[in-house]
Amino acid sequence: MTIYIMPALIALALKVYVLFIAHASKTSRVFAGMVLVFALHNATEVIAYLQFASGHMSEFLFRVYYAATLAVLCYMCLYCIEVSKLASLKKFQMPLTLWLALGTVLVLVTDLIVAGITPISYAVTAKQGPYYWVFSLTTLLSLIFIVTSLVYGYRKSDEHVTQIQCLYNLVALFPVVILGFIVIPMMMFGYQLNAAGFLPICTTLFLLITLKSEDKHGFTDIRRFLPFSRERRMARDVQALISKFAMDQISYKEMSNEFEKIALKHKLDQAEDSISQAARLLQMKRSTLYSMLNRHGMKRGEKA
Repeated sequence: MTIYIMPALIALALKVYVLFIAHASKTSRVFAGMVLVFALHNATEVIAYLQFASGHMSEFLFRVYYAATLAVLCYMCLYCIEVSKLASLKKFQMPLTLWLALGTVLVLVTDLIVAGITPISYAVTAKQGPYYWVFSLTTLLSLIFIVTSLVYGYRKSDEHVTQIQCLYNLVALFPVVILGFIVIPMMMFGYQLNAAGFLPICTTLFLLITLKSEDKHGFTDIRRFLPFSRERRMARDVQALISKFAMDQISYKEMSNEFEKIALKHKLDQAEDSISQAARLLQMKRSTLYSMLNRHGMKRGEKA
């Protein structure tokens, strides 16, 4: 019993810490609300374990846990809509809120989704009602919506801050998504599982990473660590160039020229070889860019 409650206790303490930092740092309301819902969700896990140890498990508390799970999914969707900054996704805010209210009522006062509790070796799990599949489907669709909105936001946004935030959230979501797509299908096929030992850890990692992304002036461009990304290639080229200069292998003039070539190549790659787009990114005239490319002998199959 102690082994299973410890992850939940540690996760709850960390969520309270994140909630305090979020309040002190004046993060977005949606992020602060999401942290609060995560903390309440985690608290129900801890209380449930304590009740299970005492031998008096409350069915209502278990229903509250499922209702809190719906609230967590709803807030994660709302937060990812906010992060992606796509106006087309804002139309989903009201339906998500209404479904949360309806789902909460169905879980708390009917047996359609949760029909009771049943013990397993180390805890308890839900006795599935006739419409438990609705909860399972909601969970899977919410995770798909969250990932899709972040990927779409990354691809459509022209702002680097938005792109980096989307990537931070995608990385943070990875353990939650993997857990969801393993546990939910298994429960739908009749396996009796309880993910309370793993879910608090996954959700805490998600909050800690997203907390970092909320500090827009302090986070690192995560693209520098992604394999095969343009930003990673440029970072490695610049690092190698600085190392050569530090070890007196090249002169200052050579370093300046090489850095200029690296910067030009990076912006041309980003602009997909469009001279006009690259010039806009570099905030210079096309004629100036052509002159610099000729000076460095960078003959490419440029687009106009």
